[in-house]
Amino acid sequence: AENRRGRVYSQSLNLLNIRQCTIPFELSISDQSFLSFEPASVTTLVPQAKANVQCHLHLTQDLIDRFQNQNLENNPALASKVQVKTTAEQGRRVRWREQLAVKFTQNEMEQVVPIDIRLYYPVLTVNTDRIDFGTCFLEQTRQREFSLKNLTCSSSAW
Repeated sequence: AENRRGRVYSQSLNLLNIRQCTIPFELSISDQSFLSFEPASVTTLVPQAKANVQCHLHLTQDLIDRFQNQNLENNPALASKVQVKTTAEQGRRVRWREQLAVKFTQNEMEQVVPIDIRLYYPVLTVNTDRIDFGTCFLEQTRQREFSLKNLTCSSSAW
């Protein structure tokens, strides 16, 4: 899904109740600035049933900026959850690990589901190092072509 603020990527998982009793639960995540989930309130899971949980990543420019080196240096809590690798061939890759907590309100137990987010930054090349229009006179139009190529698996828009 796309919107003005970025792109939303979603994954789902099922919670299964194999017991013979109803189990109330709620979901929480430590960092809700770019992650959200459904259902967002306390939900009950009836016996022998399953509940679908949707987890959404909101990919925005603010999220991308968050993983710049200077921002990670200023936020040790975030930096401890992030791995950054940069190579000439593959560009910059960021791996962010979070956790979705399923809290069972009846017995105060908690189950943790790991969330693994990987961001791949593009490596762009241009087929020339300069574009020369030569001498141009008033009201004269000149065009020159150049190629821009993405060398990585990352989708890019410009």
